[in-house]
Amino acid sequence: MNPICSVHPEQPAHWLCPKCKQPFCSDCVITLDTSSIGGTQVVRFCRKCMIATKPIGVTDVVIPFWKWIFSPSKLSSPTGKFKKHPGKPETPVDDPATTTLEQIDTLYRENKHDKALDHIRQWIKNGGTMNAALAGRYSDLLIKAGQTDELRNHAPLLLKFLIAAKDGQRAITIFDACRDATPDFTIDPAGLLKIGDMLSAGGRPRDAIKVFSLLTKNNPEAPETPLACFKAAQTCHERLVAPDRARKILEQLIHKYPTHTMLPAFKSYLARIGEQ
Repeated sequence: MNPICSVHPEQPAHWLCPKCKQPFCSDCVITLDTSSIGGTQVVRFCRKCMIATKPIGVTDVVIPFWKWIFSPSKLSSPTGKFKKHPGKPETPVDDPATTTLEQIDTLYRENKHDKALDHIRQWIKNGGTMNAALAGRYSDLLIKAGQTDELRNHAPLLLKFLIAAKDGQRAITIFDACRDATPDFTIDPAGLLKIGDMLSAGGRPRDAIKVFSLLTKNNPEAPETPLACFKAAQTCHERLVAPDRARKILEQLIHKYPTHTMLPAFKSYLARIGEQ
């Protein structure tokens, strides 16, 4: 059995950093497709040390999102009983967040949106913990009520769940809404990196570059910053067909991080642009 992730104790770890010796789940490593720099595989880097991790075990198994949603929270009793349904995930019947969601959904179906929203607010005030499903319902209610400021404050947690679920479309919708309402809205560097990837894959390369730039501007010392610069160069070259701009970004990146562990990859990609 794999060890647990050092960041997310509810998830098993599948990657080990050979330097800091920390185990990570697939959501905690930085993924780079090396085919763009002459390689043939996907490499996963430790966010702290920025060196390639090693797989734990023989497979990179991702926990099904439904299992994460219905996993017992820290508020659940460690000996909580489970109710089994044929063909359905095992659900902890005494999970407080799940019970609260059922109450919220009852109010929601009755079109008592204000009461449902107040119920969630009271849940949070009393120290209740959010799970993915409850966070999603909270955001739906805030959007219906036009509570922009409250949505912006809740968005970082919701985006964390959506990114983990690889729900790119909804993550981008929430991110866009928050940025439109408050131009200085941002989230943690790892989240920005993945939002940028989602935008690029979704056919919005210019917006992806803006997000990568936001990351580097607001988090100059973050371990994700060099990779954000590299991804911005990749996007310029491969999505916008702007080799000169990509070359300039890479030259600045190499100059600023002359001892970075990924320096050979940066130089290799720059050389490939020069050959084209």
